[in-house]
Amino acid sequence: MKTQLLLALSLSFLILGCRTVKEGNDPLVVRTEQTLVIARDTLDLFLSLEYQYHPVVRERLPEMQLIVQTFTCDSNTNGMADALDWLSSLNSVKNAYKNKLDTKDNLIKALAIVEAALAEAQEYTSIIERTIKPN
Repeated sequence: MKTQLLLALSLSFLILGCRTVKEGNDPLVVRTEQTLVIARDTLDLFLSLEYQYHPVVRERLPEMQLIVQTFTCDSNTNGMADALDWLSSLNSVKNAYKNKLDTKDNLIKALAIVEAALAEAQEYTSIIERTIKPN
């Protein structure tokens, strides 16, 4: 149910994202704000499902543990940022860009990182729901 709601929300953002951006609004900023909302909800859903079905996920999909470690603070032992850091960084770069304190290129790079994590979280959420989660 929650996944269907998330997919509907994602679809609505995609449809709305195809509409013309209001005059005066930067399309890159609008896209970034949409991505931040979708990414936060998607990452939350993925990590919640993985936590809920952790023993089964660990047994059937051991490769997913690396993704979970990448998205959570478990990876900080290697000095790497986690998904919350990526979202926070994207929001900070977006705000700096809006105030002309950062470049478009930096915003695009930060957006690409979050979009890649979002795609991976969506893929693994789908795998958990298809192969592990009971109907």
